[in-house]
Parts: sequence; C-alpha cells; structure tokens
Amino acid sequence: MAKNREERLHPITGKLPGRGAQADPIVDDAHLDNQMVIEERYGIDPDTNHIDGVQVRHPNRDKRTDRRSTDSGKSSSGTGSGTGGKATTSFAVSKLDADKISHVSRELLEELFNFQGNFCISIYQSLHQSGTDGNSRVGLIALKNALQQAQRSADGVDKALVERTLSPIFEWLRNDESLNNVPGNGIALFISEGYFRYAILPDEPANRILVNNSFLIAPLLPAFIKEEHFYLLVISKKQSKLFRGDQYGLTFIPVPEMPNGIEDVVHLEEKDDENLFRSGSSGGGGGAVYHGTGSTRPDDKDNIAFYLAEVDSTIRKQVLHDSTAPLLLAGVGYLIPIYKKVSHYNHVWDKAIIGSYEYENEVSLFTAAHELMSEYFEATKKKALADYGNKSATNLTSHILDDIIRAAYYKRIDTLFVEKRARLWGTFDEVNDKLEVHASEGSDKDDLIDKTILKTILSGGSVFMLDENEMPMRRMMLAVMRF
Repeated sequence: MAKNREERLHPITGKLPGRGAQADPIVDDAHLDNQMVIEERYGIDPDTNHIDGVQVRHPNRDKRTDRRSTDSGKSSSGTGSGTGGKATTSFAVSKLDADKISHVSRELLEELFNFQGNFCISIYQSLHQSGTDGNSRVGLIALKNALQQAQRSADGVDKALVERTLSPIFEWLRNDESLNNVPGNGIALFISEGYFRYAILPDEPANRILVNNSFLIAPLLPAFIKEEHFYLLVISKKQSKLFRGDQYGLTFIPVPEMPNGIEDVVHLEEKDDENLFRSGSSGGGGGAVYHGTGSTRPDDKDNIAFYLAEVDSTIRKQVLHDSTAPLLLAGVGYLIPIYKKVSHYNHVWDKAIIGSYEYENEVSLFTAAHELMSEYFEATKKKALADYGNKSATNLTSHILDDIIRAAYYKRIDTLFVEKRARLWGTFDEVNDKLEVHASEGSDKDDLIDKTILKTILSGGSVFMLDENEMPMRRMMLAVMRF
C-alpha cells in the first residue's frame, strides 16, 4: 500500500498531482496521506513523530492559530506591512512604480529573508516566448493566472487587504510594455501591502506560488550562488566588452579606460610630410613608432596585436588583478589566437566562442558561454562532493536534517548540498533551540529548506543545488561543517 501511495504522490513534496506549490493550509485526508509518504521516505517514526530527534506535527494535531491577520484593513503609508524588512516601493491602488531587481545581492536576500507581513505572496513563473514577434504574452497570461490563484488562496485574510495589495499588481501587468519582450525565461514576484519587487530570471523556474507571512526565497538563490565565476571578453576591431559570468547569467563590467577599438590604440600621424604609425592608447601618450611606408610599417595583424595587448593590459590592471578565474574569449576566428599570443593573463580558457558577438544580446551570449563553461562548473561541484565523501566518516559531515538546520542557524556550515525540489515545512525557535517539522505547508510554518540555505549563505557558506539523482544517499540535504 505504501508503495502505491508513493507512486501517486510527488517523492519530494509529498503532494498529490495537480496541487503544485500552492498555499493551501486546509487539513484533509490528502494531507494525511502526504504525511505518511514523508514518514516512509525520510524515516519519520510514525509512533513517536520524530525524525532524528525532531518532533513532527501531524496536520490533524496542528491547531495553532494562523498568524495571518484577518483584521488588517489598515494601510501602511510608504512603509509596507512588513515588520522585519524595509519596503523599497510604496504605492496607492491607482498607481504603482514596480521595483525591478537588477542584481541579487546579499543585502536583497537579507531584506527578503527578514520581511514579515500579514499577507505575503511569492510567485515564480516561467515566461515562454511565443509568436513570430518574439513577445511573451502566453507567459504573461500564465502570470496573471498565478496572481488570481494566489488571490483565491488567501483564506482568512481580510478581503480589503487582498484587494489593496493585488489591484496595483494587476494594473502593472496590464500596462508595463517592457514585459512583452523580457530577456529572460522566468520571473519572480515578491508582493505584500505597500511592497512589490520582481526579478527577471535567466533560467526557467519551476512554477510556484506561496501565500504566507514571509517570502519564499530558495528558487531565487541560483542567481546569487556565485562561488565559482568566469570572465567573458568580447573582442572586435571596433570595441571590446568585459563581463563577469557564473552558472546563471552575465553581468557587464564597465572598464573606463578600455580602448575604444583599434583606432584608439594605433594612430596615423603626420610629421614632416611623413606618415607615422604610433601604437599606444589615446590616453597613454606613447608606444612604438613606425616611420614611412617601408618594410617596418606594421600590417593589419600587427595593429590588431597592439590593440589587443592594450585591452589585455587594461583589464588585468583594472579588473582581473590576481584573479585565477577563467577568461573566456568571444570573437571572430582570426582574433582569438592573436589575443592568446599577446595576453599575459595565465587563465585564458582554451575554448572560445567563435563568431561576431559585438552586438549580441546578453541572453544569447550567456547561452553560448554557459555551454563552454559547463565542465568548469561541473569540476567545482565534483570537488565539493568529493570533499563531502572524504569527510563522511568524521563528525564534520551530516545528512541528518535536525543537525543541518540547527548548524545553519549557528553558522557552522561550510558547504551545503540541497536537492533542488526539496521542501520541508516547520518552525525553528532559535532562542529556545526548538525545532518542529510539519507534514504540510501553511502560513504559520516556514520552508525550513529555504531558511537553511539563506542562513548558510549569509554566514559565508557555499551552497550547491543538485538534482535528486546527484544527491548522495538521495537525501534532501547534506552538509560539511566548519567545526
């Protein structure tokens, strides 16, 4: 019987097909079935309700008061309804200036992590491109449906609060033309009264909706987890551009003194009726001088070499410094070997993106770069997993959820491995060191996986999000401890 039930339910979330990641704290027989699957999959003792020493609350025994307020018809002016985080966007129902997240920073994660409100909505939605004009209307329709689903999930929340919170979001969705052609594959929304931020995601996320008193952050973390990175240098005779890349996207790096094409380095000057070719940047004021049109005049290949050597020198002095990160090159075929010959950076990647990428958009550029750098990131992940294996017989590793969750709060985790789809609902009272794991989600429960990841990152630890078949022992979480 247990086997049949496991085949019917999702192996990680324990949810019935079709329920997705919706916020639905209603207790019914399906939730009880979910609890039994969780017990079977993760070793919860059904008699004691413990998993490695953690008490597990069954949904039919969890009678604590829902922390969502049903009496909130009060509006907060400019500060939002959150008590733990600052609101960076305020609005009236009739007008909204959406706050787009351009960079997932540690400060942003702390803000979202600490935000508490009576009515918080987290939405992760894929945005599939469709139509010959390249717009994403189908994705926007799905996003509208997700907002409507969140609205229906707001059981017990004051209807006036729901209306005040969501009306401007629907208005934004109808009127923001920039959403018709977004450069990513997904979008994340964080909504509360007086608070709205959104991020365009390079990778397509699993569609998730959560109505809670805090935000769901774990699916946003891949955009922040950048322990390993590379640099991408796009070179052409007219300009060169530098980017910092990771597994999830590219970020353009302005380099103020970057030569503005070959003509900025190699100049044709006239002196005493004689043509002189001078190499050196326009701001450098010097370089080799070649006289006349004789055999010592540099040909086009020499000019390119002068120019690319100047580019190499500039990015090493201003950006790369002592970095050991790989430098991936992108450019037409004949430029690549010239750059490699003149470069003094010891970590130029062997492979290169061949073609004219001078005016390519960042999404296409990242797709090409990610394909070539995948082995680099795989090596990092394999090294971290090997380190876990080498230490697995010591007290510096753990696969026990109780130990891992506590260790994250007490800043003990050096490396954390998490199964991408894993979710575990419950509460942790840090003051009293009391941890409870619950069988179902709800507004009075946290996603403990989410909190563990955030605590690890904010304390300087590394996090690897793995597929289920990559996780040793097929566990939800594994950790290498600092001490």
